[in-house]
Amino acid sequence: MENTARTPEVATPRAVAATTGFLYLLGATAVLCVVLAGAARGWSGTVLAAVVVVAAAVGAGCLWRGRFLPRWTWHVLVGGGTGLITTVVLAAPDTASSVALAGIYAFVALDAFFFFAPRPALLHLGAALTAGSLALAARPGLDAGAVAAHDVVLVGVAAVVGALVRRASSASRDSLTGLLNRRGFGDALRAAVPDAARGRGLSVVLLDLDHFKAVNDTGGHAAGDDLLRAVTTAWRALVPAGALLGRYGGDEFAVLLPGHDGAAALALAERLRLAAAPAGVSVGVAQLRPGESGADLVRRADVALYEAKDAGRGRCALAGDGDVALAHDLALALERGQVRVHYQPVVALPGAQVLGVEALVRWDRPGHGPVPPLELVRAAERHGLVGALGAHVVRRACEDAVALRAAAGRDLFVTVNASGRELTAPGYADGLAAALRAAGLPPAALVVEVTETLLEAESASALAALEQVRALGVAVAVDDFGTGWSSLHRLDVLPVSHLKLDRSFVRDLASCPQRVRLLRGVVALAEALALRLVAEGVETAEQRDVLLALGCPLAQGYLFGRPAPLAEVLAAVGAGVGGPVASRA
Repeated sequence: MENTARTPEVATPRAVAATTGFLYLLGATAVLCVVLAGAARGWSGTVLAAVVVVAAAVGAGCLWRGRFLPRWTWHVLVGGGTGLITTVVLAAPDTASSVALAGIYAFVALDAFFFFAPRPALLHLGAALTAGSLALAARPGLDAGAVAAHDVVLVGVAAVVGALVRRASSASRDSLTGLLNRRGFGDALRAAVPDAARGRGLSVVLLDLDHFKAVNDTGGHAAGDDLLRAVTTAWRALVPAGALLGRYGGDEFAVLLPGHDGAAALALAERLRLAAAPAGVSVGVAQLRPGESGADLVRRADVALYEAKDAGRGRCALAGDGDVALAHDLALALERGQVRVHYQPVVALPGAQVLGVEALVRWDRPGHGPVPPLELVRAAERHGLVGALGAHVVRRACEDAVALRAAAGRDLFVTVNASGRELTAPGYADGLAAALRAAGLPPAALVVEVTETLLEAESASALAALEQVRALGVAVAVDDFGTGWSSLHRLDVLPVSHLKLDRSFVRDLASCPQRVRLLRGVVALAEALALRLVAEGVETAEQRDVLLALGCPLAQGYLFGRPAPLAEVLAAVGAGVGGPVASRA
């Protein structure tokens, strides 16, 4: 079972293998220096030479295949290192060489406190201290003071390394449960994907407590915290060795399962769900597919989680179940024009006048009900339907934008989302141009939204497609801005004109001064680069007021209107409504 309360996050198989192998090679090099110096004086150094060969072979093996070794073997390697160091300290040609070689014990302390929980790390340190003290005491000319000095240095190295590792680890820990937080889990996931791609397999389980808000509302936050700690304790006992359990945020947990396929992960998920009783839990499971990133894997698990919730909560769902049938039904729905487009208003602050709308796809699958948009798009991407789906949304959005502009009696813009596969498909810009011509909509009235993570990929084909879109006179927006890291330094050269601030920034505005300061900087950045900034996910008047005070020009969210069918939006703008667009959707 994963010991999340004590094991450092840096103890990934890849990091342990690389560090241990490197330290073995450094130790072998140090011993070789003594052997060569002794040989110059006529000393044979057979024992030390043998240790050099053994240490070099072990170090090379760790670097080559060490990441595939089971965790218990690392204790053998660190303990074996203590034995080899003790051998060379005893076999050194003179006392000075013994003292110098005893310094290699610091590698044992470093390795142990970097990668092991405190208790086994202390055991390794104790073994190194005992062996080193006895070996040095056996050398002529060394008194107790010299041995004690060596021990003090070794303890100091261990204490400093241990403190630094624990301090760094706390940034990746959830303070309530002691589990990995979202950051720590994400780091572990990124490290696990390359190994899984070599055939080991990898699955992710997302668990969400049903009706958790009701627990907080009725029993207070203390009751909610007690529930989170209780399920953490229950799940820790079930998580297998090598797996990682994390608190992904709020009432959502995640399990990383190296070496597990979807079926095995689903079986574990069901055990975890039952262990949380009487609390209800909905669970989504996904297995890594070839060529898939960690983020893609989590997104599919999230889709499966919402499938479980939509099916009635308190159950598990495996991503990909029914996927082929869903794609078949979607293809038929596209042929028959049964996929709908809803619109959510984008308003100007402070007056909440509607300046544009975002087109959002909606589909009620016959016999199943509404399909979550993310699941819909993913199924379309997996089965080659994303081009047809995107083209359908663009055609409808352009036609409906003309009607909206006529009803409002003023210029309004409409935004459409483009996935990575859709954007990079041949002829994407040509399809936009054809839709604009057919509807009679000016290109300047259309905005294409792409995610920040797509821009991070720096795909040459994606950037070329964006240049073609801009050449039409169509605007480009960066959606979910603030969730990625690498596009910030290129905003001034990318062909974008809009930034859509991710809703995660807006959610905590009223209670997080640091988030307010960060958003103030984003507003200034957008102004400096002449980019139109839209804050997404505005749900309360308090959030609106903070955005207004910061100078954010545009906003979007439930406070101003939910996604609604065209008829409702037409009625609102046709009546000259400047405030929220009413909707029951």
